[in-house]
Formats: sequence, C-alpha cells, structure tokens
Amino acid sequence: LLKVWPMSDIVRQSKRVAHRLRHTEIIDRCGGWVRCSVLIQLLGLTQEELTDIVVSDSKGRFQFSDDSLSIRALYGHSVEVDMGYEQAIPPMVLYHGTAERYLEAISCEGLKSKSRNFVHLCESFEMATSVGERHGEPYILKIDTRAMVRDGYKFFNPKHDVWLTECVPSEYILNCGPKK
Repeated sequence: LLKVWPMSDIVRQSKRVAHRLRHTEIIDRCGGWVRCSVLIQLLGLTQEELTDIVVSDSKGRFQFSDDSLSIRALYGHSVEVDMGYEQAIPPMVLYHGTAERYLEAISCEGLKSKSRNFVHLCESFEMATSVGERHGEPYILKIDTRAMVRDGYKFFNPKHDVWLTECVPSEYILNCGPKK
C-alpha cells in the first residue's frame, strides 16, 4: 500500500532518484543498475518510500530488477551506460515537445541529444506537450520516423510510449507548431 505523501514531496524525491540514476557515477555501466540499498542510503529513504516513488511515477522512468534488489532509470542518462536495448521499429511518426525559443536552432541543426545519450520522442501528442511545457510555451515537432528508419537511423523503445534515437536531422521534422 502506498504511503500518503504530499504531491510536492513525492515529486521532489522522484527528481532526486532520477538524478542519481541518470547522471551520477554510482550506476553500473552495463545495464544502468544500482543496488536499492545503496540508493536508499545515499538519499536517506526507506525501501517503502523508494517503492512508492517507483509505483507512483506516471512517466514510468524507473524499473526494479526481477529480484527487487536493484533499480535503474530506463532513459535520460547523461553518463555512458549500455542499457542493453534492442533496436525496434517505431510508429510511422513520433513527437517531440520543445519550446519556441529552440525552434531556430532545431530548424538548422535538427534534434540533438546534447548532454543526454539519446533524443527522446513520444508516441502521443499529449505526452510531447507535457514535455514541452517544462521548457516554456510548448511547441510540438512531428517526426517522420518511417523515413528515418528507411535511411538507417536506429530506434530503441525502453517503455511503450518513449522512443530513443541518437539524433533527428531537420529534414525528418515534418512540421512544428504550438500545442493548439
């Protein structure tokens, strides 16, 4: 049974867990796993609190190992890690949420992973909108993944509605516009 936490606390703790599992040297380079006991000690959490964070995460960012002794972030890493993802064929189009202030650079350079290992794409317009809102007034980019696959780009699908690829050159961006 989930502990009743104020939403602000669980969101704050979830961000702390995500940061440790995506951007620090504690993760195993092969698979991205961290022992739960290590993470619990580093963050001052209990096992119950860590479980609550994972279970209540609406974005499905975390995964426990089969024996529940280890945990990892499924995507969003900035440190080099081999997650063991299998290449997959994406839907014909995917979406990327961004903010208006980035559109000029994107139109010239396409989407780059920057400090992360992959560019993140979404299956739904709504999820892309949610991502874009974190950066300002959201603009949603529609990506021609069929053409990218045809041209040899690789895609990975760590969870059902999140897709990863190394980059999206601007010629594969079909259109962009406000969330309207």
